[in-house]
Amino acid sequence: MAEQLSAKAFPHKSFFVDMFTRDLTLVECILDLIDNSIDGVIRTRDLKLDQNLLTPPNDRTVPDLPTVRLDVSDKAVVISDNCGGIPIKDAQEEVFNFGHSPEFSSKKRKDSLGVYGVGLKRALFKIGKAFEVTSRTVNDGFSIKVDLDEWMHQDSMQDWTFPLVRGEKAKSRQSAGTTIKITRLREDVRAAINDGTFRSRLFNEVGRVYALFLERYVCVQLGLETIKPMQFPLGSSDEVTPAYKELKYDGVNVFLFASLAKRDARSQWPADQAGWYVACNGRLVVAHDKTELTGWGVALPEFHGGKYRGFVGLALFTSDDPLKLPWTTRKSGLNRESMAFQQVRHQMVAVTKPILSFLNKMYPSDPPEEPKQRAIADNVRFVDVRSLHKGVQSDFDIRPKKPSPRKTTVRIVYDAERDDIEKVKKHLRRPDLSPRAVGEVTFAEYLRGNGLK
Repeated sequence: MAEQLSAKAFPHKSFFVDMFTRDLTLVECILDLIDNSIDGVIRTRDLKLDQNLLTPPNDRTVPDLPTVRLDVSDKAVVISDNCGGIPIKDAQEEVFNFGHSPEFSSKKRKDSLGVYGVGLKRALFKIGKAFEVTSRTVNDGFSIKVDLDEWMHQDSMQDWTFPLVRGEKAKSRQSAGTTIKITRLREDVRAAINDGTFRSRLFNEVGRVYALFLERYVCVQLGLETIKPMQFPLGSSDEVTPAYKELKYDGVNVFLFASLAKRDARSQWPADQAGWYVACNGRLVVAHDKTELTGWGVALPEFHGGKYRGFVGLALFTSDDPLKLPWTTRKSGLNRESMAFQQVRHQMVAVTKPILSFLNKMYPSDPPEEPKQRAIADNVRFVDVRSLHKGVQSDFDIRPKKPSPRKTTVRIVYDAERDDIEKVKKHLRRPDLSPRAVGEVTFAEYLRGNGLK
């Protein structure tokens, strides 16, 4: 009888960490950390993303928003929040696992930005070689402190844990939250932070990725500066009705919006803002796409920067099971093989075509624009995408206003001697007449006297 042996197949920590973080950018890592904070808001405030994200805006400022604070230097990366904190049981059993158990996925990950259970750990490993995590909820608290070199040195299957210490609970709901401090930054991370464009890139990316959350459900600050949400450049007017469709596919709700964009101060459409935007559970994963990913050059014409820069569309996918959403593991693109995305892509093409038809009429060849279509485009104004979510679906439509009746009069202006005007007023026995009225009377008298009226 053959001797039964076994071959080792466990991962070495150094190999795992290197491959786990190899293709990530620093900005992507920080976004993964912000995801963790926003999930705290979703969990503690019981947000239903398919409903709350599209709640129509109002003029009232929401007081006391949970706040995420980013402090980034070449010495440390710190993110702190008061977004509710992480329960100690979740920290022990799930949050620091690489992947989620089926039980956690089905019970606690509903309506979240966390999907695969890798983002937080991947960010910690990529940014530095030491990290501390402190978290407090209204019920309990904990802290974790890890030296990554020491952890990797203990390379056996029994050592895939982090030391966790029970801590105090938060004194109030407003103070419950998490602080993550990453130190001994890696050389490539320090170089990225010291790049003169890094701060502005991070600022812009946070404003874009979390556009549907910022100033509504959470505030994010980079240093002392509050990050403003990007405005999706959708436009509307009395003549232009944006397309709005609601779709459902296997537990995924989809909201499609498409229209002409609002023009800039020079009455132009910025080409870099045109195209499709795609968000999953409110997190933007694709911005201003003009490629075959969203149908261009396949089911639609190739994107023409001269003609089609006035098109803009937003596809919002939501699901209480984030695994069903079509985002990639890095949440910076779309999974083309996703059945939900393949089904919705056909509808994205369908709502795009009427808008391209209008733009083709506006630009029958190359510029200049046709006057009629230009007048319609010039009247398009920015509209908050949440104002279009009214429960009534619509197709993109253009309803030109009826032209005003043609004006039949012209203005006559001339100079006359004051003495002559006084003579006319005396002759008419109307000393109260204004010079303008004298002109109107004498003109009418001329017409009558010459049989022209």
